[in-house]
Amino acid sequence: FIQENDLDTQSRFFVYFDDDGNNEIDYDEFRTAMDSIVASLKQHEDQYELPP
Repeated sequence: FIQENDLDTQSRFFVYFDDDGNNEIDYDEFRTAMDSIVASLKQHEDQYELPP
């Protein structure tokens, strides 16, 4: 079963990934979003303590 907050998370996920607003996430949109997530993590990597 799906809880209400799961739907909220899913819709926010779509807003983040779905650049052209057609409610489909294509590969390019996914790549763009992943690249920006990775770039953001790299930018702040000194703030994260990674286990050895």
